Amino acid sequence: MFFNLITSLNKNMFKPIVLCSDESLFSKMLQKAGVRVLPLDIHSQFDLKAIRRVIKIVKLETPSIIHCLGGGRADFIAANVIRYLGLKNTITTVAVFPEDYNVHKIKKIVYHIVDRFSKNTFKKHITVSCAINKRLISEYYIHKDRVVTIYNGIDVNIYKADRDSSLRSITRKDLKIDGKEIAIGVVGRLVWEKGIEYLLEAVSMLKTNKPNIRLVITGEGPLKNKLVSLAKSFKIDGMCKFTGFKKDVAMILDAIDIMIIPSLSEGFPMIVLESMAMNKPIIATNIKGIVEQIENEKSGLLINPRSPNEIANAIEELIANPLKAKKLGIEARKKVVKDFSLEKMVADTERVYLSLVQS
Repeated sequence: MFFNLITSLNKNMFKPIVLCSDESLFSKMLQKAGVRVLPLDIHSQFDLKAIRRVIKIVKLETPSIIHCLGGGRADFIAANVIRYLGLKNTITTVAVFPEDYNVHKIKKIVYHIVDRFSKNTFKKHITVSCAINKRLISEYYIHKDRVVTIYNGIDVNIYKADRDSSLRSITRKDLKIDGKEIAIGVVGRLVWEKGIEYLLEAVSMLKTNKPNIRLVITGEGPLKNKLVSLAKSFKIDGMCKFTGFKKDVAMILDAIDIMIIPSLSEGFPMIVLESMAMNKPIIATNIKGIVEQIENEKSGLLINPRSPNEIANAIEELIANPLKAKKLGIEARKKVVKDFSLEKMVADTERVYLSLVQS
């Protein structure tokens, strides 16, 4: 999302300079796109070397706007620079709160204190959902005039349903999915927040009545071995395909029939928008963020988190009602084009930039 934002800004008005790890894929992609990148490695929340380097760069480059897009750690580094130099035109994008991480209670308290210090330093806050907007105001005591919600946007010309049908056939063949089998997909990091274990349990409930289901799990993460073992314990390992990380998400989405988002915690997940743009019928949990993307029974089906029974029932419903599944996918695409396009996100962000420099 950040790559698309940075590379889509009006080049006659904005000249972005990005500070990030020089060895990262993100850096290489930006440089290839002609964006100026300056190396910055942040090794910890309190990395004094990183703070000194950012101070040096800001003094040399004298940017009109500082926009922090790197989360809690980067926010803290930027906050110290902002306070030290007395910078005014500063923005942070808030997609998740550090204290929501799956860590010890004491760490959560520390994260919250540090994050409140950081967030209150910035003049403007862009939140990726209304839920985060409200929380920033109520829990961080930031005035509502300093907070604006700009939804993540995607390039709807890349994620679209009318791709070459032969590519779908090739991908399904690579995944060992034949024409009569129904591909259920989940895409994301294999971490606790994604709730994938509940999807595995749901598939285990369907293995007798719906033996033609194939579950495609795309992504890497610390829970991969645990999830593979869980699939074996449920005796569904033959129905599951762990693809690992895939750069071309659209290719995977093209190959599947139903998309599942069993998440327990999210900001404003891009994979939901990408799936919607490709006309996929979606079953997702009714958690904050996602409920701003999907309207239940219109652009997808919403279920309660941690509920394998509801996932299984929803899958059965869509398999039994292909016309309903198709209609949900069509409506999902319409909503993305209307509310979550890349063009809208970029235009809204540019307005925030201009409001800062003109104030």
